[in-house]
Amino acid sequence: MSVLQTTLYDLLGGSTVLDKKNNVLKSLFITNVDQFGVEIEAEPYDDAYDTDHMDETMEKVVRIINHREVAIFKALRREYGENIDCMSITFFDDMTVCGGCTKYLYVDAKVNY
Repeated sequence: MSVLQTTLYDLLGGSTVLDKKNNVLKSLFITNVDQFGVEIEAEPYDDAYDTDHMDETMEKVVRIINHREVAIFKALRREYGENIDCMSITFFDDMTVCGGCTKYLYVDAKVNY
């Protein structure tokens, strides 16, 4: 699976092709992987990623990432290597960068505006 086409949703076993339900994880695209971390771009995919209320959307993504961190890092490590312990997310609305966050395993992420 190509890194540029992979979402966290896909990595966790979902299918953006088969599953038509809204899910904000479908909007988290893995764009780069290096030895220790993963870079993710969060862009609108479906209505779960609300660009009219980006503050709420970014907070929602961070809550989900913090809540599901063990499963997410397990999937990232299985796919990209055991050293993966960090992910950085850049949030976009339809046209601009709105914020970001960095998530380390077992450390809660917070949105940076």
